[in-house]
Amino acid sequence: MASGKRWFRKKADRIIFLDIDGVLNSMDLFDKMEEKKIEPFMGIDVDEDNLKHLKFIVEQTGAKIVLSSSWRHAWHEKGPMMTIGKALDQAMASYGMKIISKTKHLHKGNRSLEVIDWMRGKHIQSFVILDDTDYDWVEYGLGEHWVRTDFMEGGLNRELALKAVNILNQ
Repeated sequence: MASGKRWFRKKADRIIFLDIDGVLNSMDLFDKMEEKKIEPFMGIDVDEDNLKHLKFIVEQTGAKIVLSSSWRHAWHEKGPMMTIGKALDQAMASYGMKIISKTKHLHKGNRSLEVIDWMRGKHIQSFVILDDTDYDWVEYGLGEHWVRTDFMEGGLNRELALKAVNILNQ
């Protein structure tokens, strides 16, 4: 290089596309809160155990978190939902995590297309989708990246976190 400049290729990212309802919360959480009269964690309905499982994924992979949940409408936007977005940021920060971005809401509201749109033009090494709902992931070629959680079965657990780590570290 005659000019003395060095060109560095940007390191590829590992990405977690995160849904909230059915991943970080569940019927188990709501039952526990009602039964024991527990207040929401930092003012939002997320389970600390599920946050620990998400943190495990991040620690094992170095992945960055992109919000694909409908909660993204409250994240960094003005309006009555803004307090929910701030509380989500605080809950994530309390576990050393940060949401770096969110998917756009496309006019058809298809989460598969929204994930594909977010990835366009980015240098992605691997990604995982944590979601309890099938948004035609397989039909859009995203099925092998989808870890299906279950709202009725506790959301994100250790077994599913390990599956996500394996997908991200392939």
